[in-house]
Amino acid sequence: MLRQALDRPHAIVYDHVDIAQCQTILPKRLRSPHALWVHGVEVWKRLPQRKLAAIEQAELLIFNSEFTRRRFESFHSVNVDQVVVPLTFEMPACDIDPLSPRRPWILTVGRMEPDRPKGHAETLAVLPQVIERVPDLQWHVVGAGKHLDSFRKQVLQSGCQEHVVIHGFLTNEKLLELYRQSRVFCMPSHGEGFGIVYLEAMSQGCVPIGSTEDAAAEVIGDGGVCVDLAQPDHLAVELEALLTMGSERFDSMSMCAIARSELFSPARFAVRFDDALQRLS
Repeated sequence: MLRQALDRPHAIVYDHVDIAQCQTILPKRLRSPHALWVHGVEVWKRLPQRKLAAIEQAELLIFNSEFTRRRFESFHSVNVDQVVVPLTFEMPACDIDPLSPRRPWILTVGRMEPDRPKGHAETLAVLPQVIERVPDLQWHVVGAGKHLDSFRKQVLQSGCQEHVVIHGFLTNEKLLELYRQSRVFCMPSHGEGFGIVYLEAMSQGCVPIGSTEDAAAEVIGDGGVCVDLAQPDHLAVELEALLTMGSERFDSMSMCAIARSELFSPARFAVRFDDALQRLS
């Protein structure tokens, strides 16, 4: 026991509240100061006492976005130091000409779970309208999940099946090809705590569409568009605009997307994260 006490780390950073709750089991004399990463849905609800204790006893809460922090505060009132540290991503640099012609493709990447809607339903709802303006468009849907079979049926019912390619799971190499061939990355989600996938798409010059309902705006910034899901026509208008705009204007937006993604590089993340850890006593 004494050896354990002497070997205690200066501080511990937990990357999930499910793991951090183990801290509450230790005798107080064996505990180290701890910080906790807060990502999103795992804390956007009432929590069991042990998880709540892990949060309340933390020296520092690290949020991946301001949206996640605000949503957290709507459920929990705690007197703990807080900081926002945007996440980073790993993606090969765009080694092709980012201004090379792209196809009139829409790309969506995300797990298809009924309790975590990524905007598939909203995109499918406006697809017939967009097809009228862009008859050669294709919507590439990547990702598996419990909602996949139901989504296949919805596509058939919509009559748009000739314009929708459902890939399921793809290797990173195949996904990279789609990022580089598609004009638009469309994921108007309902509750992204951050949204690393936006950065992946942007880093390859694919212009993103997110929603105003979550953290997408913090990630996308001036590198794309965020739509109000309460106004379905907004999504249709933005899809049509991005798919039909001239190459010079689109190339400018594509370059903005790449530039925006570079603000979230691993090097920049390391600096922000190190600054946050300085707040631990």
